[in-house]
Amino acid sequence: MVELEKFDSLERRVSKLVKQFSKLNQEKNEMSGALKKKSIESQEAKSSLEKTYKERQKLRSKLDALIDKLESI
Repeated sequence: MVELEKFDSLERRVSKLVKQFSKLNQEKNEMSGALKKKSIESQEAKSSLEKTYKERQKLRSKLDALIDKLESI
């Protein structure tokens, strides 16, 4: 009887560990997906920022050219 109780207890612990492992594995997969999504969003934001910076530089160059023309008048 004592051996059977120990075995039952061990079986419950193993079952609990398997459930915890499955849950943690699922959470890891969800977090991995969320990380990939955020990484893509970050890259898109970086690209957008670079594009905006380039446009700003072009506008600045054009404005400087216009100011130089006006000053020469």
